[in-house]
Amino acid sequence: MPRYQDALDELSASDSDSETDDLSIEAARAQKKRKQADKIDLHALQQHGYKSGPSVLYVPAPKQDEQSWEWGSGKDAKAHDVDADEETAEAREHTRAAANAGAEAAAAISHKAMQQEKRKRDVGQAKSAKNYVEEEKRLARNFGMYSGFDT
Repeated sequence: MPRYQDALDELSASDSDSETDDLSIEAARAQKKRKQADKIDLHALQQHGYKSGPSVLYVPAPKQDEQSWEWGSGKDAKAHDVDADEETAEAREHTRAAANAGAEAAAAISHKAMQQEKRKRDVGQAKSAKNYVEEEKRLARNFGMYSGFDT
């Protein structure tokens, strides 16, 4: 950008223009280096471990089956359904065993929790936060106090 001369430049005793020119040149160089450093190319990324995924451009188009608008006999659908629905005895037994094991585990956990709750009630550490009234009535019955309301 061409600089225009100021009429008062010659009268000025200081060389501030040369200093500002030097500073602006240094700033321009620094900015140029910064722009070069900001540029990141694919090769540099790959050197640091970047791996790109598959490109959408190379994915083949979906295959289109020829459409038949004629009436079908249903044999193809029946043959396909028989293969898919056929279940072996081993697969049924495996499913039954897995279901029974899950039910037994749930029952054991439930039984264990009930035993723990009973043990805490016997010691007097039962959680009364769930149903305060019920717990108080139960404690009163244990000590022989009957209100006649809930008997």
